[in-house]
Amino acid sequence: MSDGLTGTRADWVSLWRARLVELGWSYPELAHRAGLTDKYFSRLMCGDIDQPTAETIDKINRALGIRFYVKMTPWTELETLSSSAILRS
Repeated sequence: MSDGLTGTRADWVSLWRARLVELGWSYPELAHRAGLTDKYFSRLMCGDIDQPTAETIDKINRALGIRFYVKMTPWTELETLSSSAILRS
């Protein structure tokens, strides 16, 4: 998986879906591995939960083997970026 810029729930969901396909996992399997209920994870993926907590994002990323780091940028550059969190897998 390549580097990507992310900042919204939709960005995370897109990344998670791609990784699920790579691994051949179902939603319930990922929910279980991340320590979440199937219902919560399904609601998150369909958009019923708009802002997951940092803890939830971390649990899902760890289960999927996704690492990320925060890139600090000058304020002038932030005007052109939607987020400063860069993902690496």
